[in-house]
Amino acid sequence: MDKLIVVSCTTYGSLPRANKFWHSVNGNLESGLNIRKVMLDDGTLHLPSLRERREFCRRFGIHLIEHGNNRGIPAAWNSIMSYSMAEGAWLTCIFNDDLTFLAPGWLSRMIYFFEKNRDIGMVGLPLVQEPGFKSDDPRWDNPPGRVGAAVGCAFRVQPETWALVKNPEDGSTGFWSDLVAFHEEIMFGFRLAQLGYISVMLPFPPCWHTGGATVAANDELGWRQPSPYFPMEEFLI
Repeated sequence: MDKLIVVSCTTYGSLPRANKFWHSVNGNLESGLNIRKVMLDDGTLHLPSLRERREFCRRFGIHLIEHGNNRGIPAAWNSIMSYSMAEGAWLTCIFNDDLTFLAPGWLSRMIYFFEKNRDIGMVGLPLVQEPGFKSDDPRWDNPPGRVGAAVGCAFRVQPETWALVKNPEDGSTGFWSDLVAFHEEIMFGFRLAQLGYISVMLPFPPCWHTGGATVAANDELGWRQPSPYFPMEEFLI
């Protein structure tokens, strides 16, 4: 398996979440795969934190992309996908930095699924958000399930598929950045479905997800400018 796979996460603010995420990745990756590790910093303003992040990435061989200012989740995803395209990646994995892997084999299963199926859009991993993970729970034996969109905190998509999505509102490619922080994976998944691509959730292995950790730690991320594409009443709905 020599096809390039980008394993990435987006982050903002202080380092501990991303630090824990990458240690979890390193402890659950199979050997023999052509992997490029990428982290995107979406505008961390605290310079000591940013310096620490740069040093962390240098030490652990992670390619760091810096936005310089906060541009929102879909813009961050698009930057990772653009990097993947430029590097000729076959598959891109995007995660939140508040995820922890609970079992090995997640990447080999993902590779197998993409190799054995055609016209696949987003593919996600299941989440555990409560204590008491048991590897023998019957829920992990379910077949893959078709969904409108995979979970935005733990999904995979092929760069060539990402590039097919054109947002009619502003002509942009990929994830519609005007959404900033909500529903961006849903819009993308539905637009892939319009193009004939199926999005899927795999049943195993799960990730522990500390939902909303980044926004909870950084109040400024809960706000946005009014959209030029939606009246406020429509946007709120």
